[in-house]
Amino acid sequence: MAMKNQPHISTREYIRWPPADAYENTNTIVVTSAGGRFVDIRARIYDADSRGKNKAIPPFPPSCAAFKIYTYHPARLPPGIQSAEGTEWAFAGLASSEIKHNSDGDATTHCTWEHLIDSRTMKAEMVKDSGEMIPVENGRSLEKGKMENPYNPAAGEQSYEEGWVDVPVVSQRKDGKLETAVLQLMEDEVGARGMIVRVGQVVQGMLRVREDYALERWIWKEKGGWKRELRDGSLFLPTGVMMDLGTIVLGDAVNYYDFPWKVVELGITD
Repeated sequence: MAMKNQPHISTREYIRWPPADAYENTNTIVVTSAGGRFVDIRARIYDADSRGKNKAIPPFPPSCAAFKIYTYHPARLPPGIQSAEGTEWAFAGLASSEIKHNSDGDATTHCTWEHLIDSRTMKAEMVKDSGEMIPVENGRSLEKGKMENPYNPAAGEQSYEEGWVDVPVVSQRKDGKLETAVLQLMEDEVGARGMIVRVGQVVQGMLRVREDYALERWIWKEKGGWKRELRDGSLFLPTGVMMDLGTIVLGDAVNYYDFPWKVVELGITD
């Protein structure tokens, strides 16, 4: 995902496992706060005629108009995928970056995403997630690195490429300013962790309590206001307060279903 110093929203255009062709089998959105806290949700997409069946992934670039999100039956999960219905992968944590130089002396941006919550494992900290970010053009970035291919886990780590594009952040205020906020839950003694990030028109949240987890995605549009576009799992998240930031205070806690969600970031920017 693209790394920036300011709050931002990114969406993935494709993934590629060289030498194979690029493809996109998810609806992926990442929201990242000014403090580097992020929520990355990757929902499966299918051909509109497949009705949830594991139909072959089309070649890149797909015709986005021909795709819809359908519930994916767990019995049809590809080998190696341990995920809830509808979600290929979701994780949240802290992003950081540093400038490094390759063997040719060229400067590259090395990015690391520390997982605090992960839909595939309760041991999120064990997940290694880093890559080199290369600016392309028109708000696009190329991410290159190595990780396990979930559709071919026996192969171990493989080289991958992901194409990312920035999404313009939209204000919901009359003065045009942008609202951002982060709620974080860290109650390891009871096995509960959660994070909700709002950047402008997008709210994404994730909660894990031991073996169970849930996630939500809300998107604001000028016509219709806030609408939940994705939910997975049976747990509940306090996403509602993120749509009215006047109800929360930086440093305070939002108590929701017996869990204290701390307001760790809250801001209004030009």
